[in-house]
Amino acid sequence: MGLAALIVIDVQKDFCEGGSLAVEGGNALAPLISDCRSSHSFDLVVFSKDWHPADHISFFTNNEGAKPFEMKQVRTSWLAVALKYLCCRMLFHLFGLHHSLRLISSLSISPFRCT
Repeated sequence: MGLAALIVIDVQKDFCEGGSLAVEGGNALAPLISDCRSSHSFDLVVFSKDWHPADHISFFTNNEGAKPFEMKQVRTSWLAVALKYLCCRMLFHLFGLHHSLRLISSLSISPFRCT
């Protein structure tokens, strides 16, 4: 049998009720994730956290004349490859060492033992 992993992506304060990019029902995820974690045996559990520097291109406040949630075509390069993509101009969120970076407090992230 293969290995089992639980990957929890960006369950952070800014994406839950009261956050700058709140999703209705976000806080309700914590007990569901905790139940899933306690009722299954996972070989690996990973929690990711979204983060941006304060001068990130996606913040509308860093783009003169931009409006919140406006879609804008962006040209950049990465590893000498020219890229063109749509970027949504977001509200300021998840920057620096701000408290909004934290995973929601009701989420159980206690250490686990890999077998």
